[in-house]
Amino acid sequence: LMRSSASSDVYKRQNVKSVIIIRTKPPKGDGFSGPLRSDNGFHHYFRTGNSVDLKYRTRGLELFANYGWWYGNNRDDRMNDMTTTTSASRYKQSIRTTGKQSYNDMTGKIGFSFMFNEKHSIGAYYQNSWNRHRSTGTILSEVRQDGALLDRYDSDVDNKMTGLPSHNINLYYNGTIGKFNIDFNADYLWNKNRETSLSDELSETGDNRNAVSYTHLTLPTIA
Repeated sequence: LMRSSASSDVYKRQNVKSVIIIRTKPPKGDGFSGPLRSDNGFHHYFRTGNSVDLKYRTRGLELFANYGWWYGNNRDDRMNDMTTTTSASRYKQSIRTTGKQSYNDMTGKIGFSFMFNEKHSIGAYYQNSWNRHRSTGTILSEVRQDGALLDRYDSDVDNKMTGLPSHNINLYYNGTIGKFNIDFNADYLWNKNRETSLSDELSETGDNRNAVSYTHLTLPTIA
């Protein structure tokens, strides 16, 4: 943030005794730097998360590259009971859900920033990411009215979601020309997602049902 002579006159007319001036300073230290991280665990299934953030700095130029990968599975086993009471009857529904969730996510980013001086700096980056998620499991449900069985059904579900790929490009310029401060920032985003859901329901007293849904979504965005 640079203070112009015009803004200085305004402060004088308002009898302001102090003004905070923020100046952009180049980062200190040249050369390579960056942490490496790995987080691994086991809870029914193996899970891992890994990332690397590298930087190279020389004078006013900074180059950076980031990469992350997360992979693993989760287990789900829960029981829900719901009771509904009316003036005529009492209904009870018991639902047990058992399933497995899998995920495989990756993101990578490269870019640069360059500070010409305290008044001018530019930068840009490109980021690419994708993810693959899947949920499989079984839903067992039983419905009773005043203790008598109304229906009992068994549902097998298989849901897949893929985000492949996802592009993000950013370009910026910050500078001061005369009395004018310029803050230019442009983004381009492009996402492609696919989702498939399968459900196979077997009923003890009613009709069996099969359901399939498919979603394909592409979202280009310029900001």
